[in-house]
Amino acid sequence: MLAKGLKRIASVVGALLVLILLALQLYHRNHSNGNSRLPLSPTHPNSNESPSPPPSDNRWGRQDEDQPQIDMSATHTVLSSVSTPDKKWFHIDFGGRHAINPSIIPHPEQPNTWIITAQLHKPSDQRTSSVWFAELVCDAVFRDDGRTLGCIDPPLILPIAATIGDSNNCVGDLSFFALNVGPHDARVFYGPDAPYTIYGSNSHFTCFGQWIQDLRPLVDWKRPMDLLYDHGFRQATELHRPLPFSAVEKNWFLFWDATGQAYVHYDVSPNRVFAKLDPSGLVGPDLAPLASSTDNICLQHHLPTLKDPEFESIHQATNSLSITLCSRSDLSCHPTDANTFILTIFQHKTFYSFHSVYEPYAMLFSRSPPFAIHSISSKPLWISGRGTPGQGKKPQSLTNQEAESWNQTEMLYVTSISWKDHGNKYHGYIDDVIFLGFGCEDEDTGGIDVVAGDLDEERRVTINEDSDCPGAYDLYLVDEDSIRWASTAHCHVPTGIESKVAVSGPGDGYGHNDGEDRYAGPAFPWHPDCYMILSLALTGLGAHKIDLELLYHTMVEMIRADGKALDLDYGVDVIREQEDYWKSINSKLVGYIEDVASYCEFDCPFPNPNRQTRVRHDPFSRLPVEIVHSICSYLSGDSMKALLQASFEVSVATHHNSFWKLFIKSDMPWFWEVHRLVKYNKLPGYLNYKGFYLWLDHVSTPKFGKADNFLGVANRRRIWGLCQEVKIKYDRAWTHASRLKILTCKLPEELATV
Repeated sequence: MLAKGLKRIASVVGALLVLILLALQLYHRNHSNGNSRLPLSPTHPNSNESPSPPPSDNRWGRQDEDQPQIDMSATHTVLSSVSTPDKKWFHIDFGGRHAINPSIIPHPEQPNTWIITAQLHKPSDQRTSSVWFAELVCDAVFRDDGRTLGCIDPPLILPIAATIGDSNNCVGDLSFFALNVGPHDARVFYGPDAPYTIYGSNSHFTCFGQWIQDLRPLVDWKRPMDLLYDHGFRQATELHRPLPFSAVEKNWFLFWDATGQAYVHYDVSPNRVFAKLDPSGLVGPDLAPLASSTDNICLQHHLPTLKDPEFESIHQATNSLSITLCSRSDLSCHPTDANTFILTIFQHKTFYSFHSVYEPYAMLFSRSPPFAIHSISSKPLWISGRGTPGQGKKPQSLTNQEAESWNQTEMLYVTSISWKDHGNKYHGYIDDVIFLGFGCEDEDTGGIDVVAGDLDEERRVTINEDSDCPGAYDLYLVDEDSIRWASTAHCHVPTGIESKVAVSGPGDGYGHNDGEDRYAGPAFPWHPDCYMILSLALTGLGAHKIDLELLYHTMVEMIRADGKALDLDYGVDVIREQEDYWKSINSKLVGYIEDVASYCEFDCPFPNPNRQTRVRHDPFSRLPVEIVHSICSYLSGDSMKALLQASFEVSVATHHNSFWKLFIKSDMPWFWEVHRLVKYNKLPGYLNYKGFYLWLDHVSTPKFGKADNFLGVANRRRIWGLCQEVKIKYDRAWTHASRLKILTCKLPEELATV
């Protein structure tokens, strides 16, 4: 009896063990495939849902290893993953829930962990009957050898409160927006100090607007002390825009300048629109016109061409990041306004044959006013693993003939960018790794990690940096109208009459004749504007006070050995071509300076007292402020900035506006537009003149390819510097000539016999 009982028990236990092993194996398989159904997902799969397949599955004809590989590098900049085994994009898994429009940011504390968010995507039969929308969020890690970034625990709903707008703004075809509950198309991203989310929701000002909120109170933020710091937008805040509003606003992004001031960027096409952001959500006027002189040319030449605007468009796609275009590993790399830019991605959307295709482009623009565009991708970005032509999701509504010729690529639409490494928030370097998050055919979510420099590998630069054509003018900036001033050239020539010299009339550039030069000496061509600058530099009065003969012979002694120009430091680019630039229009420049001074903050914090304790001996500490000011007035701008860095006492003594008003006048004698604005009190009373000077110094620095509103001023500054070299020799010759006149003057006749 005992033996029979043991046999029965053994058979039952054995069967149970087999069932348990099978269950564990099935659970492990489902979990590893990203189909675990835990809270927020039903225990049993819904018949209306299909599990999210990994990227290796060949849905809608997607390319895999068995299909021929198509090289897209001829038409696109190919982006390859730095971590996945096949270099293709990875799947983003929200515990089996379908989602779209993903975002990825580094976890604040846990290594190799990221916070992922995306919009919950409902089954197709529920989309028309539901007005409720939600955003999923979870902590995620990589699995499947990096092929999947999936939730550690079941995803939660990001607790973004529904907003109540003015339903009167939603009329006609948009009336259904008034019924909306919850956020749409949220983007999660880091600013310089804190993470935020921007999302669409019912608006007070239009039908559907854009809102912003600090992300930290919405999730289980692992740094409790960090929550004590208010970085703005602790509560949901609707963002404003310069009028007019569109009925449905979307895809806005924030960017920050070098001082941490936030701005909102609304549009990239057909024209840029952006404005300074206040913590209340209010904004200033549209600042894009300040950069329009170069931006419009850049956008006109570098944006993709829309073949049919009814079926094609260009719109913003992602948030922004700050990127320094040198390597973090390079010890000499330091972020400056010259090498650090704002990065964002926009997309060219086409909709043909009932299917959308998005082509992403990277754009860089300056991080300092006027925030002009720096570069745009020369080719769209191609994400490795994206279905090539013919491998997109073919619409079911196509006829047989249309289906045979249908040859569209897979629809991937980029929605977010972020730095991959932990500790990186808004700013990074060109050798850092960056995440791109994107949706796939409105059914799935994915991402790819690439070196940031790969995004900038092939770009069109709005200022000419083509190494094959160094020193050349940018053909997008120079046209026939912009160089008409060249026909006003005059020549400073000898007359052949008693060593006298004269100034010719304006020349023309329509040809030349053979023959003998009737002047027995070199001729010096110049343009009226340059001559005016020279006269002010030499005498401070005007051209009528210049001794032309003395100036001519002074310049003869300065002729370079090759005879092509004077022996002056023109700068590398000008020496190479020995050509000139073009001038700006003063009236526009004055208005521009007034606008920037009114809307841009130049506040400089009071010098840090901690610097004083690190200095053992500062000789300026015992000098009266008046003496310090007098010493500084003799310094050049570069020397003054170096002294401010070295001496705390000088920083304190020169912190007031009165000093910097005088220093602008002495250090920038060529900037007479600013001098007039200061003289006639045209600048705002709250303006910080130290910060204003530093900005003026930056924007007026001559550099190759300069393409902004200060192009003419930078050239004037360059010419003024050359005039100072001439002035030294001219003054020396003047002094020598004056002495000769005294020694050779004749005595009065009544004294001749004494």
